Amino acid sequence: MTGIGPLLLDALDRHPERVALRQGGTELTYAATARAVHDLAARLAAAGLGPGDTLVQLRGNDPAQWITAAACYVAGVRVCSVAPGSLPPAELARRLELIGPSVVVTAPEPVAGAGCGAVRRWVVDGSGVPARPADRAGHARPDPAGVPAGGAGASAGGSGVPAGGSADLAAAGPVGVPAAGPDRIAARLAFTSGTGGTVKGVDLSGAALGAVATMCAEQLPWPQRPVVVCPEAVSGGFGNMVLPVLLHGGTFVLPARSGVDGLVQTLAAEPGAVLALMPPLLRSLLADPRTGGLPVPRLVLYSGDDLAAADTAALRAWGDPGLCGVFGQVEVPKTIALALPAVHCTGTGPGLGTPFAGTRTRLVDLAGHDVTGDGPGELWVSGPTVLTGYAFGAPDPFDGGWVRTGDVCRRDDDGRLQHAGRVEDVLTDGPAPLCPPAVEAALRAATGVPAAVLRGRDGGTVVVAAGRIEPRTAAAVLDGFGLVADRVVGRDGGLPRTPMGRFDRRALEREHR
Repeated sequence: MTGIGPLLLDALDRHPERVALRQGGTELTYAATARAVHDLAARLAAAGLGPGDTLVQLRGNDPAQWITAAACYVAGVRVCSVAPGSLPPAELARRLELIGPSVVVTAPEPVAGAGCGAVRRWVVDGSGVPARPADRAGHARPDPAGVPAGGAGASAGGSGVPAGGSADLAAAGPVGVPAAGPDRIAARLAFTSGTGGTVKGVDLSGAALGAVATMCAEQLPWPQRPVVVCPEAVSGGFGNMVLPVLLHGGTFVLPARSGVDGLVQTLAAEPGAVLALMPPLLRSLLADPRTGGLPVPRLVLYSGDDLAAADTAALRAWGDPGLCGVFGQVEVPKTIALALPAVHCTGTGPGLGTPFAGTRTRLVDLAGHDVTGDGPGELWVSGPTVLTGYAFGAPDPFDGGWVRTGDVCRRDDDGRLQHAGRVEDVLTDGPAPLCPPAVEAALRAATGVPAAVLRGRDGGTVVVAAGRIEPRTAAAVLDGFGLVADRVVGRDGGLPRTPMGRFDRRALEREHR
């Protein structure tokens, strides 16, 4: 498959007059986006940056953020994107120290705790990206003459500017456009901690990212010339969806404001759009009383978690848009499994879906044997979209060429993967992994109280309930799974949860192990 640099340049060259990126009243055509990418890639090369260098950008969710990443792909510079405010200052400084970036890119506003110190700092100002104001009907006006393509400021290091200062590279004059970066070197560095809590740096090659875009473009049920509204940060997993939209000649739309308010405003202006988001924000949207008056999306593309029965019921009440689920990890972006719209109409839960064409999967028990039938096992993955390795934080997760995902799944009679839990949360020592969600569902059915089940320090089991439950009832439920309840703890104020809405097991372990 084609690497991401050549692939995105080819996509941008296909439809020069169409709108590629839109946010609020600002639109970028394919041609303007291509010029911005070419210009910034050339300036990166002119500044001496290339393979072996890392650019970290600390920017909000805007087209310039994606353009900066795209320019790095073309120039062969590894890029790492961090949303401002997403990390405490001390943690941000620690991660920058782990990465050792050649350049840190920020918005014009300073970023607290960035710890840029001895590295060059560039400023990419939104005014430096060629943009066209949209008229009231949403149509772009012709490009004004003389708008600068790209736009970046650089600072420190070899530029002769003191570290932490800034200087405008626009004065450097035009430079040649570099060839697309080598496909096999690391093109993106992303962070993950899974549910284990240890931050890992995930390296993804240009070839892997190109394969992600190609597989998503070819296998997802995109409408013709899609308009895709995405309220999620393009610095995260949904940034992988921009290029597939462009490969279909469509438009990627970012709300001008974060949260439900910005999403409601954008959906009102984009009838017939595809809505791409994670379940927590989808649930907030469905709970908002304004949603009933919005145009129903043509397709809801979700990722990050299963949809619950209550979610699908609320979507049907809204107007029954098509549903498509995409499952991946930071280590295998968006291309492990796919739940197409038809699967959501069967009346049974689609789970994670069936593997993408081109992705190979195995279920392996804790003794290292392949699982047959519908038994649980750790999901192992191989294919063109897997990570190159971990830059820091953990040994590489490979076993004989397979990536061990840490997810425990079952395979149902239709070949769909059903998520059961995580390897680090397994409650027993046998080869067949027993994960907490099955036990927790039985406890909830028996007691009516939400409860998390943790493995104790000495191999026993701790039950932490959001309220009071009878220890004998809890013991009877656990006995049915071959478990012994060492302690049953009632906790006031509910149970801590992750941003995806799952029990925060690491927080509970710190409290109750």
